[in-house]
Amino acid sequence: MYIDKPFLTIFTPTYNRSHTLGRVYQSLTNQTCMDFEWVIIDDGSTDNTIEIVQSWIESAHFPIRYHVQQNSGKHIAWNLAVSISQGIYFMCLDSDDEICPNAVQVLHSDLHPKLGTDTEVFSRAFLLLDSQGQKYGSDLIDTDFSKSFSRLVYEKKLPSDVWIVFLLENLKHFPFPEKYKKVYFPEGFVISAFDKEYPIYFNHNKRLGIYHRDLNDNTSNANSVSFKNLKTGSALTLSMMHLGHLNYNMRFFGKYPRKIIVHAIHYIRFRLHTKDRTSKMIREINNIPGKIVALIASVPGVIAYVIDKIRK
Repeated sequence: MYIDKPFLTIFTPTYNRSHTLGRVYQSLTNQTCMDFEWVIIDDGSTDNTIEIVQSWIESAHFPIRYHVQQNSGKHIAWNLAVSISQGIYFMCLDSDDEICPNAVQVLHSDLHPKLGTDTEVFSRAFLLLDSQGQKYGSDLIDTDFSKSFSRLVYEKKLPSDVWIVFLLENLKHFPFPEKYKKVYFPEGFVISAFDKEYPIYFNHNKRLGIYHRDLNDNTSNANSVSFKNLKTGSALTLSMMHLGHLNYNMRFFGKYPRKIIVHAIHYIRFRLHTKDRTSKMIREINNIPGKIVALIASVPGVIAYVIDKIRK
């Protein structure tokens, strides 16, 4: 089943990031285990990304596959990468981040020996360092390793960013919706869907990635998701973040009812900024309990929306 396949596909979506993409490439060049491929999906860059990548393709000691798509968004690039990747496992490494030199080796040791056995691992999450080499977020305690990713999120045990490796064949069942383009579609939407069917666990506190935040990147800042930027795109992104909880995390309602209701209120609130009808909002929730909670949350959601309009 896995003969002649690379162990890991490392996917990097990029858009006008030639000034940071070299950091990703260098971190891949420094890997102690080279059993991976690098798939780059260029979301219509207008800088010199293509020339830089072409030089790497000619000199790298690992396979690089480069595809250009019409500017559509990271989630569309993700779907394309999943469809063309050849690795057994799949992970996303953003165009301004790094992977630690031992990362592929550690993942290989954790996951590869279990392939095709009863203990085959469908995914693995891991923690990160920040750009200064310090721990990004706190270490997990022993009891946390038996808890799924989503449960740790609800218990507020995780920093804002952790990275996840997925078994590619399973990940193919959880694509991003493609009807929304040129907006930032939160990765948590797919992660929550995957975690519901195939719980995602951590195995240790080893830090395998380095998370960078480029505050001088105008493209990144222009697309940032915040209340201050409640244009249609940002509002849609915010609403999708909360829709993911209603679609895939209703199993936590018994223990965290207030959190689920708050997600429902914000889903209605931000979705109203996109001018969608309430009936459409409810249809996009894929389970009856989630629909009921959203209907209950409609009135406070509308009130929150009106307050937004007044504040603006």
